[in-house]
Amino acid sequence: MIVGINRFILGVMLTLVPMLLQAQFSPEANFKFKTYTSKEGLVHNYTKKCVTDRKGFLWIITQHGLSRFDGVTFKNFEHSNIDSTGLPANDLYDIAVDKQNRIWLSYKTGLCCYDQSSGKFSIIRNGAKPFPCIVFTYDSLRNCLWTADYENYYRVDCGSFSISQTAYQKPPGTTLGIEQVFQDSKDRLWILLDRRGYFTIGLKDGSQFYFDQDIWPMHIYEDDEHSLWMSTWASGFRKINFDGTKQEHILYSDLNSLKSEPFSQIYYGIEEAPLLTGKNILWVTTSTQGLLLFDKKEGKFVHLFHYDPSIKNGIATDFNNLGYTDPHGVLWLCTWHGLIKINKQEQQFTSRELPFLQSSYYNRLAALEDDPKDKNILWVGVEGSGIIRYDKKNHKILSRYFYTFGDPGLILDSLNYNWRWTESMFKDSKENIWATTYGGLIRIKNGTVKKILLAGVDTVYPRTMLEYPQNTLWIASEKGLFSYSLLDEKISRFLPGGKGNNNYLQQIIREDTAHLLTAGRSGAFEFNITSGNFRRLHWNIKDLDSIGQQQCYAIQLVNNIAYIGTGAGLISYNMKTNIATRVGVAEGIDNVQEQRLKKDAADNIWILTSHGLFQYDTHNGTMRTYTTADGIYDLNEDKIGFFDYNGLFYIGYRMAMTVFDPLSVNVNRVKTQPVITQININNLPLNENIDSFTLHPLSLSYHNNNISFGFTAPDFTNSDKITFAYRLEGYDKDWILCGTARTATYTNLKGGNYTFLVKACNSSGVWNNNAVSVRIKVGTPFWQTAWIYILGGLLIFLIVYLLYRRRIRRLVELYKIRDSISKNLHDEIGATLSSINIYSDVARKKEAPDTEINLLMERIYKASGRVMESMNDIVWYVNPKNDSWDNITVRMREYAIPLLEAKNIRPDFRMNETLFRYKLDMQQRQHVYFIFKEAINNIVKYAAATEVKVTLEKKEKNILLVITDNGKGFDMQTVRRGNGLHNMEQRAASMKGKLQLFSEPGEGTVVSLQVPIT
Repeated sequence: MIVGINRFILGVMLTLVPMLLQAQFSPEANFKFKTYTSKEGLVHNYTKKCVTDRKGFLWIITQHGLSRFDGVTFKNFEHSNIDSTGLPANDLYDIAVDKQNRIWLSYKTGLCCYDQSSGKFSIIRNGAKPFPCIVFTYDSLRNCLWTADYENYYRVDCGSFSISQTAYQKPPGTTLGIEQVFQDSKDRLWILLDRRGYFTIGLKDGSQFYFDQDIWPMHIYEDDEHSLWMSTWASGFRKINFDGTKQEHILYSDLNSLKSEPFSQIYYGIEEAPLLTGKNILWVTTSTQGLLLFDKKEGKFVHLFHYDPSIKNGIATDFNNLGYTDPHGVLWLCTWHGLIKINKQEQQFTSRELPFLQSSYYNRLAALEDDPKDKNILWVGVEGSGIIRYDKKNHKILSRYFYTFGDPGLILDSLNYNWRWTESMFKDSKENIWATTYGGLIRIKNGTVKKILLAGVDTVYPRTMLEYPQNTLWIASEKGLFSYSLLDEKISRFLPGGKGNNNYLQQIIREDTAHLLTAGRSGAFEFNITSGNFRRLHWNIKDLDSIGQQQCYAIQLVNNIAYIGTGAGLISYNMKTNIATRVGVAEGIDNVQEQRLKKDAADNIWILTSHGLFQYDTHNGTMRTYTTADGIYDLNEDKIGFFDYNGLFYIGYRMAMTVFDPLSVNVNRVKTQPVITQININNLPLNENIDSFTLHPLSLSYHNNNISFGFTAPDFTNSDKITFAYRLEGYDKDWILCGTARTATYTNLKGGNYTFLVKACNSSGVWNNNAVSVRIKVGTPFWQTAWIYILGGLLIFLIVYLLYRRRIRRLVELYKIRDSISKNLHDEIGATLSSINIYSDVARKKEAPDTEINLLMERIYKASGRVMESMNDIVWYVNPKNDSWDNITVRMREYAIPLLEAKNIRPDFRMNETLFRYKLDMQQRQHVYFIFKEAINNIVKYAAATEVKVTLEKKEKNILLVITDNGKGFDMQTVRRGNGLHNMEQRAASMKGKLQLFSEPGEGTVVSLQVPIT
């Protein structure tokens, strides 16, 4: 059986796993079967047949409804008595897809067609009655269906739905029904009669041949070499040779291991799966006893897949219906208990339990090595349970070593506890097998098992070992580094930390011709083989646990970069620059324990943690994560065995294991094609052909502007890892990455033309930039049309213009009023006050006999003078002609210079001419001028100054007035604040300005006014 298996297993991922322990370790058992049931959304667990449509969806007929599957989600169809366009019946018998991507279905009393574009089922009628049909086949050349009963065979035109019939030349008589209708590559129709024989009909010439033996045919299949194979009920598995006039059946026997008499099997479906098992193997389903593999060259069945609860990813049932290989090579099995998938791209991790390891001892699978002298012997290291010698050919345990549990087949040459804890296994250049145990080394030479002590005691705890140069073994242990000569068995010991220090070493690898690298709990070291000296690899990564990063448990080397597993994570260390960095921060790799770090042949680093198995590509720095969802048996902190055997990586657990090919993981190159499956308008589904909107836009009114899209990508390789990106042209600037989400929603879209695009990325990160799209045109409401905007713009312009004209009128009127007030004040009140002042001056100069009258006249004169001065100020700031800064500065000079010169104070005015383009309103001009007057008056009265400097300039968005004197100054903390300063501050605040006063005794005074420009 092994020879036949090797012929079709060769080259198939993971099926190269050699025979291990007991029959359940056969290589074929490591195919990974994925089962979908109603728990995952399948409409019913009893599945009969499946087929893919032209978009890649898988359609499954069941005993109770129809399912469409995209790899993640099932869309189900069930019969409803109140829906005349729905599925006519639930118990379906056959299915096919035509050129228009319509789904044809047969049921117990009829035939129907499902139009995916309209979402409606149409019943096919022969006259007024539904056309009865159980099984059929689709003829793509003629675009028709062929079906039959026990009197006639029929042609159903898929375009017109017309039906024609042809009678048999030799009717078979009464039969229970038709089992299958099949069209071969020679344009012949095969009609299998239930519990009878079958017809062969030439569709081109109408010839008929009736095979009238009661062989009870079940299914006929044509392979890639155009050979015809037939399954039967209890009449064997057959190959048919047919020359047009007679047929010869070649019968084949059952697999020897089947517990049944020859030809008692109910053979059913037949399929090829070249990507899984090559071109020479047929997959044959049985109705009650599992799944068979038939080798065409060997002419016999070579393997049986049988339900075994210990196989975690094994076949879920022995009760099977038809199989189907889809266009991407994925094999599907329709069974009584769900839908089963076998995908080559998902075989990378296979897991199984190992019940034979059950014992009262610790029972972790630690290592595997083939015996160099006898290829039928396998040596198995089990941590806690010693070593097993196993016969692969006869599938039995020959003996167990260092295993003290009561068993008559054991070799009890040692009862020492430490020697049954196998850590690793290694084969040297002299074809000795070595195992490291807590007690020391175990050597297996010519089938003889021998203990070897290191340092004379059995508490050295060796962990890993290598051979370099030839005939010298190096062993990393808890007691330091040991060398062992294969020539003279001489043992030497080297201590990286010196005597009395921590010399615990966990792993050893070769660096170059002169050095080894070790990892231990006190750090990582470079060991010089010639001198016997250790050099510590120093690093201290900031923000990383200082103690944890120095506790090293594993080490690998790629191109002068050492990857070191520590208690604080994975560290890369450049052996040339001595620079260390942390790897896997984003993935949360924070603890890499012993035997959890490996390098594959492509220089990828594999890191096993409690939250995932990580593949680090050292070439491009990318990291991929795999979990139990990918088929890994378990992820936890329990000790594991992470080892390689015959090119595959093994993860050994207690009574279980996971196997994978590190070079074949995640190599999916198939670009998945997205499909837009649903459009909702204002939360209501659009019941139209979505594909039609690729060329012609979907027109929507302006109030139907809330749109959501449903999309998917029919792909059956790690489907839950497919990600998407979408974009609405005319709305989105860039692509929106939405991960595994499969919907996109847009609300309150403005009127206009849009194109919705979506693209997909497969499970290996390969994007298909061939995006699928639909065009949409959202109507514009009349109030948002161009002519409405034009009219609205004109109306707004007219309103603004009228308001502007009104303001101009008001400003002109105000200007006239202010000019009139100024003139009236000057001409009427000013003249009167001037007269009073003149008369009072004349009167006071004439001596009067009454002193009181003279005093009164003096007061009248002074009061009228002050009123005239105030009146002049009022007339000045009311007059609109004085709003400009050049008039303001003239007024300020006219006021200040006479007063200052009268006190022998030299004035210095500096005005920036850029101010002349700005204007102040009447109130601002009044406040600025009065603040200036108050400051000048205070200087004249109190400052005792000899010089005054006045600057007026624009600074950023403010007018800055600064008045500086060189007078005696005053103490700002003790000076009494009078009404003048208070009024100045109030005037500044009313302009939203800022007034500042600076003075010190003997240092003069500075008054600063800052007024914002409006």
